[in-house]
Amino acid sequence: MKICVHRAKEKKKEVDYYSGRRECDFAIREKTRIIEAVQVCYEINRDDKEKEIEGLMGVMAKFKLKKGLILIYDQEEIIKLKKGYGLMIKPLWKAFRRILIMSLPPLEKLNPCFL
Repeated sequence: MKICVHRAKEKKKEVDYYSGRRECDFAIREKTRIIEAVQVCYEINRDDKEKEIEGLMGVMAKFKLKKGLILIYDQEEIIKLKKGYGLMIKPLWKAFRRILIMSLPPLEKLNPCFL
């Protein structure tokens, strides 16, 4: 979850937790406006898919967001909802590829046994 906060702060945005009828892990705010809703979980299965989607949809509806993001370990899916709304389920490593690459040390500082 720290990487989500890092990504938002890097883009000069604030990160809030949202709790209404359901919860949403991150509501990304730019000044006074919520601009993105993000859920983070290890995996989505039949038992918890509805709960994760409802939490995200709560924020999307309240703040009139057309899309939401669920970051997950290793699943990928696009879910089209009614009236132009959509959810993207994306592996964390794909969502933050640039941050992960930038955080690697320069090659000359790597231990030679890893090369």
